[in-house]
Amino acid sequence: LINLDLDGNQLTGPIPTEINQLTNLTTLNLSNNQFTGPIRLYAAKEGLIPTEINQLTNLETLDLNNNQLTGPIPSELNQLTNLTTLNLSTNRLTGPIPDISQLTKLHQLYLSSNKLTGPIPTEISQLTNLETLDLNNNQLTGPIPSELNQLTNLTTLNLSTNRLTGPIPDISQLTKLYWLDLGSNKLTGPIPRTPAFTDLNPEDCSNGTFVSEPSANPDLAADCRALVAVHNHWARHPDNFYLPRGSPPSTWGHGDTIKITFWEGVMINEGRITALDLTLAGLAGPVPPELGQLTDLRSLILDNNQLTGSIPPEINQLTKLETLSLDRNQLTGPIPEIGQLTNLTRLYLSRNELTGPIPSEIGHLTNLSTLNLYSNQLNDPIPNINQLTKLEELDLTFNRLTGPIPDINQLTNLRNLALHNNQLTGPIPDINQLTKLTTLQLQNNQLTGLIPEINQLTKLINLDLSGNQLTGPLPSKINRLTNLQLLELSCNDLTGPIPSELIRLPYLSQLYLDGNHLTGTVPPELEYRVWPAFCDDENSGHERTIEIIARWGITLGCGNSNFCPGDPVIRSQMAAFLHRAVTHQSGEPSPVTGPTLADVEKDAWYRRYAEWAVAADVMRAPDGKFNPGGVVTRADMAEMFTAAFNYITPPAEVQAIFTDMADQPDRAVRAAEALRTANITEGCSDKPLRYCPGQPVTRAQMASFFSRALKYHPPGADFGP
Repeated sequence: LINLDLDGNQLTGPIPTEINQLTNLTTLNLSNNQFTGPIRLYAAKEGLIPTEINQLTNLETLDLNNNQLTGPIPSELNQLTNLTTLNLSTNRLTGPIPDISQLTKLHQLYLSSNKLTGPIPTEISQLTNLETLDLNNNQLTGPIPSELNQLTNLTTLNLSTNRLTGPIPDISQLTKLYWLDLGSNKLTGPIPRTPAFTDLNPEDCSNGTFVSEPSANPDLAADCRALVAVHNHWARHPDNFYLPRGSPPSTWGHGDTIKITFWEGVMINEGRITALDLTLAGLAGPVPPELGQLTDLRSLILDNNQLTGSIPPEINQLTKLETLSLDRNQLTGPIPEIGQLTNLTRLYLSRNELTGPIPSEIGHLTNLSTLNLYSNQLNDPIPNINQLTKLEELDLTFNRLTGPIPDINQLTNLRNLALHNNQLTGPIPDINQLTKLTTLQLQNNQLTGLIPEINQLTKLINLDLSGNQLTGPLPSKINRLTNLQLLELSCNDLTGPIPSELIRLPYLSQLYLDGNHLTGTVPPELEYRVWPAFCDDENSGHERTIEIIARWGITLGCGNSNFCPGDPVIRSQMAAFLHRAVTHQSGEPSPVTGPTLADVEKDAWYRRYAEWAVAADVMRAPDGKFNPGGVVTRADMAEMFTAAFNYITPPAEVQAIFTDMADQPDRAVRAAEALRTANITEGCSDKPLRYCPGQPVTRAQMASFFSRALKYHPPGADFGP
């Protein structure tokens, strides 16, 4: 037998020592099982591992990953000198890392997610063929050995989530390193420059290194010099020390991709750089002004990075630009002058921190089909954009825009119009000519007046005007919007009867009318399509989950069409929430036989809920006191959920996943870990991973917890205590 692979079964018990007799094995893979006890690949005597080496001298791959192995890593592994891969990660191994300096053929070493202690042995530096060294999530102490700088073949080094101290040593010789993670330790001192992201020489654009035949391609050589300047601008920013593995531009000019024609994210057409896409490259720092020298660019995409500072005005020099996308960064300051970008068809600056007004020059970019400035801090009125007749998508949501909605009746190609969550005032203008609209979202502003006629918007699928100050009746002929799926008119001052014509909307699945002064009742045919709505949850970040649990009857709100999302949940409320979630009953519980709760009044609205919760062992009442006004903490909530929902099973032992629960009882720690396993919470912070056990649970957070708990177990499923 040469290869033995039992990966991914449910094998239990100790690893049999008889494997020691398979002397021809080159691969032994027992990963992803439930093996327990110490690692014993050698002939055991009286339960101990002897010093003599066994016969598995041909072994090249040993993978015991993701079991429940305990005890120390056997020092005898040092005799398996043909090993190229050793994976003992995700077990319960303890003690120090033994001497494995004789494993000189080792390429991959994984010891992560154990309980290893002591220092990182300096002898690891003798494993000069090592490409991956993963020791994360242990309890290793002491400094990072400077000898690691001798592992010049390393591409991945992960020492995160340990207790390492001291400075980061010199790693300048690790020129192949793509992934470096030293997070969640106690390291001090300066951050060294990453050797994988050093300056490029602009002369290499003219001497044939980066550009083939530069004299025959002078424009490409000039673009190359500009791009090298962009590269070096980012390389000099210290935060780019943490670039993700193999991401451009750190790979430019290195190895097999030394020629600019192979640089990732760079597109060249007819001897010019025409597109640059560095999405998710992990880049930090300002946007390089040298980008303005790439004058043949048609597309510039820098989405999903950590870019800061203002957008450089040199962007306005890119007069051939058709797509400019700087989405999901941390850019600040005003939108610069971009009036010369007359070829621009798509402009995405969303999810930044841009301030100031929307430049009026944007209204002259008549080729725009998409204008997306969503989620910034832009203010002042929306400028005149009625000349943007090619516009198909306009998203200015989640800003601080004021004043009226301007005249937009010429934007007849518009399909999606989203202006919600601003401070817009005045009436809704005439939009009945925008017959291609499929989405109209004007909610959460301060709009007044009547809802205008919209009977020609027959392609409309989503219509949301909620959270304004609109008055008057629902628009006549609304039944002509036969493609409508969502109609959201809640939290206005609308009056008049609920029109029976709504039953003629065949695809309507969500109808929100709460928080108005409408009369009459919803037609019976629509009752199952009506969703509850609250008028104070639009900025909580939990609006959708609040609506879900309200629809499921778990919450009734706090009165006057409000939910009070920021209020802490108290125990009396939690008892009611849990009862409704578990029993799927909106009424109060039937009387139960159990201990008398001394601090619960007989006529209290929550009395039967509290008695049910204690009798069902979902909530505790020490010494017969329920403490109905007590605030529910995140630790409390974890214990209540694991008691209420029997599919959420705490682990048998504490896994120490969260770093801030050392002072909590085991039952609370295991309950919190169970909630993370069940995808109900990820904790309150991920660097380091924290749960915040003493933090009160707000009503909005509670809604999300219940929504996730019921996501795969909706009302009607059997999951109660």
